[in-house]
Amino acid sequence: MSFSKNLDFLLNVTNTPNNVLARHLSLDPSYISRLRRGERSAPHEDYIRMIAVFFSRRCMEPYILSALSTEMNNPYISTVMDPEELSDLLFTCLSETEETSSSRVQTILSDFSMPSSKTITHRQNTESETKKETASDLRMFYGMEGRRQATLALFSLALKQPQPGTLLLFSDENSKWMLDSSSFSREWSDLLWQIILRGNKVKVIHKVSRDIDEMLDVIHQWLPFYASGSVEPYYYPRLRDGVYKRTLSVLPGTAAVFATSIGDNTENTANFMSKDRLTVDSFTNEFYSYLALCRPLIHIHAPQNPASLLTDLYTFQLRSGSLIFETDALGLITMPVSMVKSLNQRCPQEIPVSYIESQKRFSSLFEQKLSEEPVYQIIRLSSAKNIREGKAVIGASLLGSGSDIFYTTEEYILHLQNILRLLTSYDHYHVVLSLSEENSYSLYCNEEQGVMVLKEGSPPILFEITEANMVSAFWDYMYQFLQNKQYHPQLRAATIQQICTLIDELTRTEDSK
Repeated sequence: MSFSKNLDFLLNVTNTPNNVLARHLSLDPSYISRLRRGERSAPHEDYIRMIAVFFSRRCMEPYILSALSTEMNNPYISTVMDPEELSDLLFTCLSETEETSSSRVQTILSDFSMPSSKTITHRQNTESETKKETASDLRMFYGMEGRRQATLALFSLALKQPQPGTLLLFSDENSKWMLDSSSFSREWSDLLWQIILRGNKVKVIHKVSRDIDEMLDVIHQWLPFYASGSVEPYYYPRLRDGVYKRTLSVLPGTAAVFATSIGDNTENTANFMSKDRLTVDSFTNEFYSYLALCRPLIHIHAPQNPASLLTDLYTFQLRSGSLIFETDALGLITMPVSMVKSLNQRCPQEIPVSYIESQKRFSSLFEQKLSEEPVYQIIRLSSAKNIREGKAVIGASLLGSGSDIFYTTEEYILHLQNILRLLTSYDHYHVVLSLSEENSYSLYCNEEQGVMVLKEGSPPILFEITEANMVSAFWDYMYQFLQNKQYHPQLRAATIQQICTLIDELTRTEDSK
């Protein structure tokens, strides 16, 4: 059962109004109402624990325990005598639901480190058995298994092409045929990597009117391929009728796989593969005609010019609307200009004067934004020991350096002092200190303007997402992190104190030299 249905049942069986639970959790009643209707993904596990404790004290009546036992399909619940034990059971029942959108976003983000030479080499060396071909120009495959066979057969043909080309893919049918078989997913991935590594390009049109969790699953599967720079993802921005659904995969000039189904019924669908030149050309034209009505789903900013990526990233942070962003390092946009000049003496390549001037300009514009709109920055402070030993990474791949650059103690102090100045000067600027492990990415969310994900590395890769449903899922993920921190003025004061303490410790270290 989903989290929303479990929550709705608990509220009903205990006759608890939304505002009572909201008051206990220090949340808005409208948020509880949206959770109850399934319009918001399940909250962080800390909130689920609080919900379980709340209801465990209200569910000890035998008739309620019996109802819970039946509804949650756990006979043991009816025998519970202790509220604390019931709390643990409720927590398990509330947690063991379908994976939340936020957790799926977390899974996606964790995979930004996947594309690597090691991974690519592994997939490059993976060989897939070539499917048997017939002399006929038209082959038929039945059901979901047939769809998989047809797809692998088309991929195998792509690998046999003497020259690289462009593979065209579209499906608005139920994605079970792709996601439900782990062995097929592996073989599909291996073949697609080989296709890309041989210089081929891929254009794919995704269906975004799916359930958001299904959409995130599909994006998770495609994410490593986006990072290769060889895949262009698109989406159709309007709703289709949802009755007739289509799958079309085309290898121009060679073959096409096509199928049509009604609703979500793909079990007995007939899938066709044609090598007839006129038929393939017709489907190629059909794909490009549909593509002309589509929009880019994920814009991958060109990694060849790190300086332009930095400008794109800064420009995004300055767009109107509330901003939440998370960085492993302290964040380049809050870096004082004096520190950039200091870095210029240590970078393997000299930082252009134009960058120093643009840093000054963007810093000024950022402060203007802080005077008008809320900005939440989630950062991880390095330990004094790491800073003193020169192990605190600046994350400066966007500065054009071919390798990591590390703070000196003096530079780290300068950056902290600037963050402290912004905190004490602008009420709209908030810093949340995270104790979690470092990521291999930085995440920037604007509920109105979109999402950017920066994967540091050589070269750096910058992803931009503007599709409304995906932006909402990422925003919810970030907002729930802040809710879990229970951000309030006292936490702000504690953050300022923690930064001051680190500055004092580092200053004493410098003075003792």
